Amino acid sequence: MSDALGVIATAESESVKEDLLKRLRDKTNITYHSLERDLRAKEKEKPKEEKQETLEQTRIAETAGADKSVKAIRFILASKLFSTPYAKAFDLSELAFENEEHRLIAEYIVEREKAGERIRPSALFEIFSEDSEELNAILNLNYEDKLSGEIASRFFSDSVRALQREAIEREIAKYNREYAQITDEDERKATTQKIAQAVQRRKQLKK
Repeated sequence: MSDALGVIATAESESVKEDLLKRLRDKTNITYHSLERDLRAKEKEKPKEEKQETLEQTRIAETAGADKSVKAIRFILASKLFSTPYAKAFDLSELAFENEEHRLIAEYIVEREKAGERIRPSALFEIFSEDSEELNAILNLNYEDKLSGEIASRFFSDSVRALQREAIEREIAKYNREYAQITDEDERKATTQKIAQAVQRRKQLKK
């Protein structure tokens, strides 16, 4: 019950929370009023949880200059380009890249992996010019042991989770916008279900 209320508490609109509470009421036979009271109590616990800064937050926050997401993407791409052991098993196709240069680099890596061929960072100069600032920023991460060691391994995992969480947040926001425009009851229920599933995936990333 506590887990279910925790998921509902993360919903981004009161209307979605109301629908989720009604579904929980129907499944548990607990009165809506009781569930709502417990939900409000659960929401009061959130500030305490939010104060617990995770490793991914502190590590990414420490990198100055570029946007946090860009820093994370650069590190992930560099780790894959230089075939670090901790990045070997990760499938880049699980991430979406909005930046064209990031997308092309990711496509090159994915294609080489599917073909069972060696990834050659120097091959990217056949796609990009040598003065590409973004490509050079990624390649420069291979110097000074920035990609080696336990800290780098953990930062890679944290960066992946951070990007996955951002993607889920965008998904939830999109569903919330759609929900606000829907009048059909069945469509509202279907969208509520999508929101609940996305919220659950977001919760799993925190574990």
